[in-house]
Amino acid sequence: MESSIETIKNDTLLSSSSEEDLDQEFWHVEGEELVFMGGGMIISERDLMNGVELELSNEADSVAVPSSLCIDSSYGKPLSHNEILSIVGSKKNFSKHPGLIYHAHLFPDEFKAQSSKKLKPRRPTLSLTYTDFLSSLVQLRDGRWYFSGVINGWPGLGYNCPLEVLSVTYKPKRSIKYNRITRWWNSASYSDEKISSCSAPTIPPSHLLKNEESVRITLRTPPWAGIGWTEESKGFFFHYDGFDRVVFGSNCLKQKELDSVKALRVHHFQHRYAMPDGKRETPKDLLTYHSGVVIEWDQGCCTLVELAFLNGVGGYRGRTNWFDDKNNAEFGSRFYQNLPPCMILPWHANMCEIRFYDLPYCSTLEHFQNYMNKYQGPGKRFLSPSIISSLPVRLTYRSKHNIMQYCINYSSRDLAYVEVGPKERNCQTFAADFFGFLAGKKGIEPIGTKLNQAISGYKPRTYLFLYDADMYEDND
Repeated sequence: MESSIETIKNDTLLSSSSEEDLDQEFWHVEGEELVFMGGGMIISERDLMNGVELELSNEADSVAVPSSLCIDSSYGKPLSHNEILSIVGSKKNFSKHPGLIYHAHLFPDEFKAQSSKKLKPRRPTLSLTYTDFLSSLVQLRDGRWYFSGVINGWPGLGYNCPLEVLSVTYKPKRSIKYNRITRWWNSASYSDEKISSCSAPTIPPSHLLKNEESVRITLRTPPWAGIGWTEESKGFFFHYDGFDRVVFGSNCLKQKELDSVKALRVHHFQHRYAMPDGKRETPKDLLTYHSGVVIEWDQGCCTLVELAFLNGVGGYRGRTNWFDDKNNAEFGSRFYQNLPPCMILPWHANMCEIRFYDLPYCSTLEHFQNYMNKYQGPGKRFLSPSIISSLPVRLTYRSKHNIMQYCINYSSRDLAYVEVGPKERNCQTFAADFFGFLAGKKGIEPIGTKLNQAISGYKPRTYLFLYDADMYEDND
């Protein structure tokens, strides 16, 4: 069996195996591992993750491997000073938003060969070697130092999002005096000295370190990354059409064809999460409910709307419960294949995003209930699914376009995600606010235990749907 392979992305560096290895056969040919994909397709393991164009041995059609599966990192090829400055802007821009903070662990260069598990791609805590880090730095004229590349295989932290280096810290060897985190280097942002004199980041000498995992760097995104996945499209909100298109942020509002689609009814649902086979539920699992809203329209399929922590689906390989192919082991779900690379990032559990899924399999509430029942039970997806309430949508302006704007307003006015606490803001509080807003109904409360409700002190915030966040200042 022969098959020709044409690489369409050949300027990337070496890739590694994904954290959840694919269940496939391997051949070793000319020093390169080949993967048998079935149906007459053969592809190198590296190109499987890079994105390639394949020619089938028995067919003329070609299949493109999704770019979302690329887990390559890129180091030692930083952007120029002017290119970085055009992306991140001046220091004044941080007054509108401070940007997002990421931490990364630095390892000795020889660690790459000795312990590849520590350097696996797409970890929530970033990891790279000393040389990878130092070879990717560029200093701007105002003294700031930036990392430019693709860090730890996260495409959303690639060349489109240079990261300012804020500090280098380390864990010292145990001492009689103290055993605490020590700051080795500070950026110009933390220094009172003349900005232009800020020296380059360096690595603490090994004799000071507790172990090879002791060095950590703190990185900051450009300010726009704190309010959207790109500078041009603000808002942590996305719309998936159920097929081949994911649109995010304010770009969703450019879909003018949605003006003619009107909301008819809204349904408030809840469920608990099923644990994998053989895993017992903890007390927290027994009390944890997920809640969301399903909207019926005058044309087309239903839409499910939910709030969750930021990058919770992009950072978890696109595993959403609302589609049959959630656990597709070959190329990931169809949703994940179409997810823009800028949305594939480590998750932030203290910030939120709103997800707007069109459900092609569901044109009525009954269809949605049938879907949940199909995946109900231990070892599946849902436990105790139920519809809490159903009412007509009573808004005067209730087109799909209008409702997307409401969601963008809501998520942009308050970026916080708080699972439990006095200022609770999670899937349950959003679902209560959204259902009450669409239905024009008072007295809608989050679903959960009486204890949680007493702790949270929930107050409806339906007014957040109505106002444009860009027209408010921090003190408003």
